[in-house]
Amino acid sequence: MEFTTIFVLLGVILVGFTSAQVPIPSHPDGYGVGGPADAHVVVEMFLDPLCPDCKASWPTVLQVIQYYGTKIHFRFHTFPLPYHTNSFVASQGVHVIANATSRNLDAIFLYVTKVFENQEKWYNDATKTMTMPQVVDSLATFVAQLGLVTKDKFLAGMANDDINDETRISWKYACSRNVVGTPTFLINGVAVSADASWSVDDWKSVIDPILASNGVAPSKVKDCPSGQTECDYAPHKSQCCLAGERLYHDAQPGLMHNLELLKHYSHECQTIKERFDKLNEQENQYNECINRLSSCLNEFQLEHVYLIDNYFKCLRFYS
Repeated sequence: MEFTTIFVLLGVILVGFTSAQVPIPSHPDGYGVGGPADAHVVVEMFLDPLCPDCKASWPTVLQVIQYYGTKIHFRFHTFPLPYHTNSFVASQGVHVIANATSRNLDAIFLYVTKVFENQEKWYNDATKTMTMPQVVDSLATFVAQLGLVTKDKFLAGMANDDINDETRISWKYACSRNVVGTPTFLINGVAVSADASWSVDDWKSVIDPILASNGVAPSKVKDCPSGQTECDYAPHKSQCCLAGERLYHDAQPGLMHNLELLKHYSHECQTIKERFDKLNEQENQYNECINRLSSCLNEFQLEHVYLIDNYFKCLRFYS
């Protein structure tokens, strides 16, 4: 009964977990500008529209986008932080603008820029006496004044469950990328320590060498110290080998040989296992024979004792 109860509880938890999952998005998350999405340099920013540090970083980000143009791809993702009470509303506003304008990037980036510039309107203290519908209405009025979409259209988007799901998907996507705060910047999928203190020159110091490496094979080691030899530790990557280290290309035949040996020994182990299984089967058969023989001996012994006992009784009777 206890096991059945646990099984039922686990089933309920599993159903609840799977039903709570948001579907895989129908298009890549975020909003990108510049070069193609598979450009040699892809810069990603995870932002919270009501994060002061994101606001401080944004002007330099826009300068970097303008400087590189189509040489890089820049994409931002919304990641509303829970301690910014109205951040999810402001983040959903990004997706509302995207849906209402057929993903017009000028409108989307203008919305983010203007919310950054006026984010104090929706800080926690500024809205502590407002209800959530009043906060949404305030943001809708602001958007209408920008001329991006009408107030009614923005409010309809904020009430749309599908757009609400898009905002949740973006947040979960950021979590899957190990994002825990804002702003977070990735270059080609690797986190960098960029923040509001970075200038355009700081960005160039990271991006330019990557752009320069496009189509250029990594350089080989030219001179190694005495007693060391240049070796490839991976395809097209070399270093000076220390004593006892093996060359990459020399290691490959040995690796293949070891794999062949492994296959051979695996086959041998299987054969040995089959023999042991057969011996175990024979052992069981022998044990059964011994048990039957033992039973026969016991029966014989009992019968023998009975006959002897009767023999002595007869002797006493006739004597």
